[in-house]
Amino acid sequence: MPKFAVYYVPPIDDDFYRLGTSILGYDVRARKPGQMPEQLQDRVGAVDPEWVKSAGRYGFHLTIGDAIDFNLGDIGSIEREITEILNCFGPDHSFTLQRCVEDFVTFWGKQKEIVVLRYDPTDYLKMLHTLIVARVNPLGVASVHLQSYLRDPKQYKNQPYRAHRIKKFYSPRVLDSYSPHFTLLNPYTGDDHDKLTRVFSEMFGQYSSIKLESICLLVQMHTDEKWGIYKEFKL
Repeated sequence: MPKFAVYYVPPIDDDFYRLGTSILGYDVRARKPGQMPEQLQDRVGAVDPEWVKSAGRYGFHLTIGDAIDFNLGDIGSIEREITEILNCFGPDHSFTLQRCVEDFVTFWGKQKEIVVLRYDPTDYLKMLHTLIVARVNPLGVASVHLQSYLRDPKQYKNQPYRAHRIKKFYSPRVLDSYSPHFTLLNPYTGDDHDKLTRVFSEMFGQYSSIKLESICLLVQMHTDEKWGIYKEFKL
């Protein structure tokens, strides 16, 4: 079943985008492989293709709304809802991200296998996320999170609010749990987390403030297929 998602994808000519893309190995804007420059390999070292097996197919992005299963015939309704949401925001305030002062480079997962760059959103970006979750996510029909919950509802017995989020919005990582980030590696199976923290902080630390000029509606037509941009919306 096809999936849709609402992401922020930096401009194709942005150095920040080029860096992230070269690590993930897939340029979601050009829909072609991304190559890591030799000088970058000297700093990071060779990136094992297995380290981006999960993250690579999405390309370099920041999630506004999670990946949701949907009926292909509903893509027009999804597109219109995003447009209508954006039309409700005044032009005097920008959607921006500020680099997290602490734990900018963070490792998530039980084995610290997900390597991300963390950013703090402005209130306007939080509002946008909330509206996308509340108005667009329900236009889908399911998600990997819902499938996981249905297989084992007891996994959320100590966090029932996450179960309610999944049943209502198809994701447990929304609203007050929203944590904007760019994923660089997943699943990282190496053991040099200190080096990655140091190198990625040096490489990406200069990108301390990011103003979002657009958001993108992306689709994945088949499982394990690489994602592509269906439509871009100017902010």
